[in-house]
Amino acid sequence: MNQKPILNINSLCANCYKKCKQKDWVLIIACPFYDPFPVQLELKFNKVRKQPKGKISEK
Repeated sequence: MNQKPILNINSLCANCYKKCKQKDWVLIIACPFYDPFPVQLELKFNKVRKQPKGKISEK
């Protein structure tokens, strides 16, 4: 479900589930009702070099 872009909302309130949204000109230091949206984290893996199974190096 896509979220609607809400204009003129404080950045702290924009990431919250609650409906007590404040305007962007209001200075909010901390909110006792803050319940943030979950954030999907991405893990970056380095390229793993594997030798092909068919080739066996002989010395």
